[in-house]
Amino acid sequence: MKIKVDPRSSLFFSLFFTPVVAAFLPYLVCSMLDVPLVHGMFSIDMFILLCLLLTPRKNVIWFSIWSLLLVLFAFFYEQSFHMTVSMAHYSQWSDYFCAFVYLIVIFSAFVIPRKIKFVLPLIGFFYLLLFLADASNILHLNFNIKLIELWRLASFFIWGIALFIAVPCLQVALVLFFSRKIFLNYGNNFKLPPSLFILLFLFVLILNWGVNSLQNRERIVSFMLKEYSFIFDKEEIPSRNRFLSPDFKAAYPIHEKNDLLTVNDKFDKVVMILVESWGIPKNIALLQASFQIFEDIPNTFLGLYSRNAAYTQGAEWEDFGIPGGEIKDSVLPMKYKAAGYETWYVHGFDKDFFDRAEIYPAYGFDSLLFRDDFSKKGLKWCRYGYPGICDESLEHWLEQKIDEPGKKFIYWTTLDAHFPYDSQIFEKKSKLCDEFNLSELACVFWTHEEETLQSVARLVKRFPNVRFVIRGDHRPMGKPNYTEFLESFYAFWVPIITFN
Repeated sequence: MKIKVDPRSSLFFSLFFTPVVAAFLPYLVCSMLDVPLVHGMFSIDMFILLCLLLTPRKNVIWFSIWSLLLVLFAFFYEQSFHMTVSMAHYSQWSDYFCAFVYLIVIFSAFVIPRKIKFVLPLIGFFYLLLFLADASNILHLNFNIKLIELWRLASFFIWGIALFIAVPCLQVALVLFFSRKIFLNYGNNFKLPPSLFILLFLFVLILNWGVNSLQNRERIVSFMLKEYSFIFDKEEIPSRNRFLSPDFKAAYPIHEKNDLLTVNDKFDKVVMILVESWGIPKNIALLQASFQIFEDIPNTFLGLYSRNAAYTQGAEWEDFGIPGGEIKDSVLPMKYKAAGYETWYVHGFDKDFFDRAEIYPAYGFDSLLFRDDFSKKGLKWCRYGYPGICDESLEHWLEQKIDEPGKKFIYWTTLDAHFPYDSQIFEKKSKLCDEFNLSELACVFWTHEEETLQSVARLVKRFPNVRFVIRGDHRPMGKPNYTEFLESFYAFWVPIITFN
């Protein structure tokens, strides 16, 4: 016996289920990572677009009502629920952006032919933009990293690239599948009054407001377009922690010279050290305490340095003078090589990470040494965040290398302080842990960071006639449960110390 299904019931199911599918993955990720971006379970944008595409076109009045309603919605929606601190500072530009995009969407919905071959690409393109915007915002808020930077990180793993391709394709395919059902079965034949869509639209908003009033973290509606506009407002979001407080600016100078990108041939040995995850904590006393390791060593500059990069290789490229990694002019290792220096790149991790072993010779490095190379030399392994050669072991190797005759330029990227920091056991924790009442995560981080800085300090003391430049690469990165720890650092600011 064949069961008859009411066409309208099928339509309503698809009409409401499609926005749920559209919001599913971002909602799942936000829930798992505890991102400071409150994401709903129902994409209001997809719901609006579907309603627009199903609304009869002939009635100009309804067209005008839709336009007015959606523009007002774009301006005032954010006040209909309690936004988290990080999302509470949209600029007016964000409101105008949303209104403008919705006007384009409304116009497209009433102009593009209702045939499925025209409608589905519109839906797919619109949703893909929203999905990528979601991904960008989630990554930024939780890891302080851009989508393009994550692509470079993911390319290190085969599954990373597959994930990048498969997940967006799967999500868009699911949205298109349910959308196709709607328009294949109904299309221009749908005759339900437009007023019903208005009522459904308002019902969803009221439901969202009611649920949100009961529980701040759980809301129904995901206004992806508003969150898309957040991309353009990042500089105004306090959670970025990009702007130093006045007490930091008063206490420490900011390094703004370009002298680090020039060859300092006054010294036969020049050593640049990129310290893993050495960022600037918001607690200025904690920063001062970390600097004490170098207090008895004369330095030429001790202060703060503004980074553009949010990950290690990006910081290396900045130091080489090639932001983005594309060689346009002579870069720093090349300059030293041309000046008669042996050029060395040293790192205690895998040579294939970021494809360093493959691309860094083109930057002018004569020799590159990584984990496997040092392991063959008998250097000690450490299994902290990333398993590799201990910074202390590389300290002793560098001593021998610097002692050798001849002119040398050495670039060392440290490793010990790389995340994760969970449940690590070490012989002696840093005195900073008790002095500043640090969390377990922070204690692990500062213990490793302190050990690395002590290695650096010993090298500097051992070679008073060597030019040393020590900088951080970025603030610490982390996992879902690291949010509070990560927010205790300024973004895009690192310490810098030069000796000689």
